[in-house]
Order: sequence, then structure tokens, then C-alpha cells
Amino acid sequence: MNQDLKSRIPVGIAYVLIIAAATLGGTTSTLVLLYVFALLCLYEFVKSSVGSQSGSLIYIMGLSIAVLALPLLGIDMSPSITYIIYASVGLFTFNIGSTLINKKTFLIGKPVLMMVMIYITLPFLIAVSMTISDVNFPKVILGTFVIVWLNDAGAYFSGKAFGKTKLSPSISPNKTWEGLIGGGILGMLICFAIASLIGGLSLTHWLILALIIWCTGSMGDLVESSWKRQLGLKDSGSLLGGHGGFLDRLDSFIYAIPFVSLYYLITQ
Repeated sequence: MNQDLKSRIPVGIAYVLIIAAATLGGTTSTLVLLYVFALLCLYEFVKSSVGSQSGSLIYIMGLSIAVLALPLLGIDMSPSITYIIYASVGLFTFNIGSTLINKKTFLIGKPVLMMVMIYITLPFLIAVSMTISDVNFPKVILGTFVIVWLNDAGAYFSGKAFGKTKLSPSISPNKTWEGLIGGGILGMLICFAIASLIGGLSLTHWLILALIIWCTGSMGDLVESSWKRQLGLKDSGSLLGGHGGFLDRLDSFIYAIPFVSLYYLITQ
């Protein structure tokens, strides 16, 4: 085991345990987790994009926090959250097509405020609103995280062992199609354990969600890589040591959760 991997293990274990404890603890602890993650991701994104000394940092953070607080103020988000989910899915789908066709993203290069609202604030607003409205959704959030983790682990080890065909060298030179496929397979396999140990949904639904998370989460990883490449960054932050920043760890979740929520709304 190389030194880099060894140093990342304790942080990775703590990260996994905190997410598992929060989501299994119920609605309140899941909401705390989501708000902490949202604030950390917002801070990393805005600080890197506009600079820590800019007045825009306070303005954009304040506006985003105000939007994220709406469900906690007793405002019924049920009528609007469905439209927010559809709008987010539509925008993110458009962004996927743009990334695949043009090798660049729709969001990158746009005004920072719009990028923050679309890329970070809306997905977390969706996750918060769904958690408040459905006591079962924290299990879906935990399952989503587990699938994302296994996708990442499968992609890393499959890429190391078999990777030859570059996925998108202009955005992320180290990612390969072999790694992507290996990650998807491992994410599907873990669904048998998720359905049994976490529950919340049937095995069939978890398998379909794994496919959705595999596709959308992989694109989320590329979107964040494109953003970092444009700014000349290696990581979004340094709070997680060898793991980089919170946005580095949550990029796939952020991109996947609107699609996961849409599927959940349609099928439940």
C-alpha cells in the first residue's frame, strides 16, 4: 500500500461513518449533514471562483444560505420542489450533452452566481426538501452515497489495472473508459447489500438508481474537473487532507441527487 493511500484511509473511514450515522439517525441529523456539506461546498466553490477577499463571496454565500433555509422556515416547498427537480434535471441533462459534444460544460464560464445556484444550491435544496417531506429519503441519500463510493473505488482500481482508453483527456487525463465501466459494475453489485441492509426501496429500484447514479455521478465528476482545470486547481480545498476538499468528494452526489429525486418522485 503506497503512502498516499495509507494517509487517506483514516479520513475516508471517518467521512463514511459520519454520513452513515447522520442518515441512519433520521431526518434531523440528515438535515444537519446536508446543510454542513452545502455550506462547505458553497464556500469552496465561491472562494475559488471569486477569491476570498471579494465582496461577492459574502453576497453569494448569503443569498445561497437564504435559499437553502426556505424549507426550515416552515414554507411548504412541496408544490415548487417538483418544478425545481424538473428544472435541475433539464439543466444538468443539457450540461451533460454539452460536455459530451463540446468537451466543455455549459456551467463553466458563466456568472458565478448562476453557477452556484444551479450547480450547488438547487441540488442541496432538493435533498433538504425531499428529506423534510419523506422520512424514507435519508435511506435513499445513504444508498446514493454508498453507490457513489463504490463507483469511485471501482473506477480507481479498474482504471489502475485495465485502464487504456482515455475517457476525456481534455478534462481529466487520468480517467478511462475501463475504469468507468468497472465502477458501474461495482455500483450495481453493491445494490444487493443496500437493498438488504439499508432498505427503503426494492432491489429493482436500487439497481435502476445505481445506473442513474453511475451515469450522472460520473458526469458530475467531469464537470468539477473541468471547473478546476479552468481555474488551475488540483483540489477544491484542503479540509480533507489527501482527499482534497468537500466539493471533490461531493461532486458526484451533487450531480446525481436531482435525478435520484426525480426517479423517487415518479416511482413512490
